[in-house]
Amino acid sequence: MYVTVTAENHAGLKTIFQTMSPIIIDHTPPVIGNLTVYIDDTEENETGVVVKGKALFASWSVSDRESNIQYCSCAVGMLLCVRVL
Repeated sequence: MYVTVTAENHAGLKTIFQTMSPIIIDHTPPVIGNLTVYIDDTEENETGVVVKGKALFASWSVSDRESNIQYCSCAVGMLLCVRVL
């Protein structure tokens, strides 16, 4: 969709603004899929001795067919993070 805005004062002077590229109206949110989370809490050192340690592995995919993805973030913690926009 393109937008044109015209403003005119009482002296008859006008300003016209037009978008040069289309404005995308996106009615669907991004889709997050293929979420995989793996926690490994044991590790072996080079001699094969098991030592304690923790590792977190996470992967996912994000797509949006209408307007593409602006950004994607991931948070790890002990409390639920709620982001209100």
